[in-house]
Amino acid sequence: SYNTLIALSCATVVVALITGIYICCRYKKLKNCKNPYRYCT
Repeated sequence: SYNTLIALSCATVVVALITGIYICCRYKKLKNCKNPYRYCT
C-alpha cells in the first residue's frame, strides 16, 4: 500500500544517513565530518 512505500522510503533514508555518518566518523574521509550528527535533527 501507499503507507508501506512511505515507511520503506523513510527507513531507507534513515539507514543511508546512519551508514553515512558511521563511515564519515569512522574514516574521516568525507568533507562534512565536523558535525555529522546535525543530519539527525
